[in-house]
Amino acid sequence: MQLVDGGRLPFERNWFATRVAEVKATLPETARERNERLEIELEAACKTMSAKWHEDEINTLYEMAEAYTLEQIAFRLKKRGYCRTQASDLS
Repeated sequence: MQLVDGGRLPFERNWFATRVAEVKATLPETARERNERLEIELEAACKTMSAKWHEDEINTLYEMAEAYTLEQIAFRLKKRGYCRTQASDLS
């Protein structure tokens, strides 16, 4: 061990911050981080949906969602002959 400047140990100033970043990268995401990630994904999905769906379609689905389950909505739309085009599919 070698001392510097009148007997102090050499110390890298960024060592602690570097070590914290290394350990933090190995930890699973927290609930807050997960929520923030999901919020960003939801905003991106909404932007995509608004570009592919007409406002009237979205409003109709919101109204139906208040009274029906997802399966019931899909059944009603198929029964009426409603289908999305290939260009509007999300997958």
